[in-house]
Amino acid sequence: MRRDNARGFSLIEVMVALVLGSLIVAAAHRAFGSSADVTIRLKRERAGHDLAMNARHYLGRAFAALDITAREAVGFNGDASAVRFGTRAGGAGRVAAVRVALLDGWVVAMPDSGPVRPLLPAARLMLDYLPSMGADTAWIRGWQSPASAPVAVRMRLLRRDSGAVDTLLFIIGPRG
Repeated sequence: MRRDNARGFSLIEVMVALVLGSLIVAAAHRAFGSSADVTIRLKRERAGHDLAMNARHYLGRAFAALDITAREAVGFNGDASAVRFGTRAGGAGRVAAVRVALLDGWVVAMPDSGPVRPLLPAARLMLDYLPSMGADTAWIRGWQSPASAPVAVRMRLLRRDSGAVDTLLFIIGPRG
């Protein structure tokens, strides 16, 4: 038998190289695939956080711009599950009535004129009203008045996903 000077690879060397290459490719796929999953999850969490912050900003502005003294004002009517009041937060310098309530698993703002605005997802909405400032003042479950408003509104939301309760506190603007 005659042997050539050109050296090749044995079958075992080729198989070892293929196995090592496939292990490296599998590890790289796993590392980059999990980082893509983390990126998608972060984007989803960020969108949820942006939604919550926009809702809190809107509600804070609406309660701070509450106006029950204007001619077109609707007063302040709230119970444990919904509240309706007039606010100047919509712009144009006029008072618009807004109702905040739970609708189809969402806390929504329903202006008398305009589309329903979904604010926050929730399984339950619980509202309380602070009648005056003071250490001994208790929160009450309802407030109906054509001429005055509470000092603050406490909004408790039972979260759908975790069952936790988020508490939001909104200070009322001019009270009339």
